[in-house]
Amino acid sequence: MTTPTEPPVPPGRPAAARPGRKLGPIAENVGSAHRAWLDPMRTAYQTSGLTLNELSGRVRFAKSKISELLRGVGLYPCWEIILRLAIELGMPNWPLYRLWSQAALETHKSSEWINGCTDRTTVTATHTTPPLEHRAFRELVESDYSLYAQVFLDDDQRDNAVDATFDRLWLSWNEALAHHDTRRYAWGVLRETVMARAPHRDGRPELGGAAFDTVVLQNLTDPADYANELTETLELFTAISRLPDRQLDVIVLRRLCGFTHEAASALLGTSLATIRSDERHATRFLGQRHPPTQHRRDHLVSHIEERLARALLVRNRTIPREPAPRPTHTAGARPPAPAPTQDDALNGAAEDLRAKPLSSPVAEGVRDPSIQVAGLSGAVEDVVDRLLGRRHHLWAEPFREIGQGGPHRPKASPLPGRVQVVQDGGAHLAQAVLMTDVEAASWLIAMAAGEI
Repeated sequence: MTTPTEPPVPPGRPAAARPGRKLGPIAENVGSAHRAWLDPMRTAYQTSGLTLNELSGRVRFAKSKISELLRGVGLYPCWEIILRLAIELGMPNWPLYRLWSQAALETHKSSEWINGCTDRTTVTATHTTPPLEHRAFRELVESDYSLYAQVFLDDDQRDNAVDATFDRLWLSWNEALAHHDTRRYAWGVLRETVMARAPHRDGRPELGGAAFDTVVLQNLTDPADYANELTETLELFTAISRLPDRQLDVIVLRRLCGFTHEAASALLGTSLATIRSDERHATRFLGQRHPPTQHRRDHLVSHIEERLARALLVRNRTIPREPAPRPTHTAGARPPAPAPTQDDALNGAAEDLRAKPLSSPVAEGVRDPSIQVAGLSGAVEDVVDRLLGRRHHLWAEPFREIGQGGPHRPKASPLPGRVQVVQDGGAHLAQAVLMTDVEAASWLIAMAAGEI
């Protein structure tokens, strides 16, 4: 491997003492996306040897404001001051901008505000290509990172999380190289990024969405078999989510993603013996939380092994993205706008409807409300369509009305489960029942079976 662009800080060597008060910790209310770029910037400052006074003089910004910025206190900072600090601290501005803009969106800043910040700055062409080692490392592990991330996230969030992971690694690449195991350091960044975006229940990540993507379920055609398999898979995935972090990662890689012991060891940066030990303890825990039926209690280990063997997920859930071209910037050019959000996609769909009138009673890909759901398979399909949002089917009439700018548009509500229903030319508020994936699947299965 080639020498990094900057020599890494030798581990164990304390930073040079600097006069003045020590930099305070990051505020507790700072979100994960904000921390994604703030932590590397704090590290760059602490290893630079500069004082706040010296840094203030170089960037021509008040020392107190720089202190607040590095602690995440006060208003979200504009890009101009972030860029000045990045230049003085020797940080690459391209990944920093992407992380900053994503965090700005999460703090409810508009795209107009983000673009307005960048209008007043100049982004140079330097630092647009990551170090050679970083690029090689990404080539080696990116597809494996995506497999792990898609267990917890939908497709768009998965891609964003993996991109953010490598942006964070780019910002702290010297620190990653100085770590005793770069693979373990990188995995910690990936895990923190994924878990910050994953839905949680009782403090543990939810895996209910991934339960619909097992290879076994994809190949079942009988509705009764599908329902039974789905129920058991949801229960198993709920038990898996209760595992300790290290055991959770091992089970996800080994049993859900299909990695070998050796591949999981290389990806996590841990020994082969540790992987096998974690898997053994996790299997024992899952056997106790997911016991067999009464007549098979003498075969506890073989039962849980059989269930885990049926938990393998589909590897290619969607068509892989084409690799994005390398960014190139010239002086005075504005960085590209952040990736479109789900709201942008919905607005685009409405624009498409305005531009192209609906010639048929039901638009292509929109479910006709007159079609009755027949049997259990339709109920299971509803779980996927309506609860997980994998395929965003909408009723034809309300969607046509929205697309053509009708008077009744669904409105958001700050109250949990409070929705606006568009029906028969009018709109009214209603309270939706909030359910987990397991509860919703059980309810739909029971409703289709005529039990409720």
